[in-house]
Amino acid sequence: MPFRLATAGVSVNWIEDDLTHLRHVSGTFDFLVDWGVYDDLTMNDRRAYLRNVLPLTHSKSQFLIYVHQWLPRWWEKPFSAFGMRPMAPGEAQADFGTHFNIETLAERRFSGFIGGEAVYLMTRKG
Repeated sequence: MPFRLATAGVSVNWIEDDLTHLRHVSGTFDFLVDWGVYDDLTMNDRRAYLRNVLPLTHSKSQFLIYVHQWLPRWWEKPFSAFGMRPMAPGEAQADFGTHFNIETLAERRFSGFIGGEAVYLMTRKG
């Protein structure tokens, strides 16, 4: 992969941190990726996450986010009391829409344990 990145004229700085309590990162980035973390957080942690993501972005920063998303089914509702629930359709737009323009790249529904997924590309508003 490093050869492909160099050939494309792209540099990547992979950083792993806790977006609810940042310790290893500061500054702004052109592109951020969350692959299945946000939807696993409690509501309080989601608010902390958003507070920490915003300073990492600048006007036109892009943020690719993959989430599990579906309306909670009857048997899942008791778990909501413990903060364990999928994101509902439209929740990403409600949470991030004030600060980002959001493009839906994919939304799928499943009939199994995982009820659905979505991928959004968000661009920070300027």
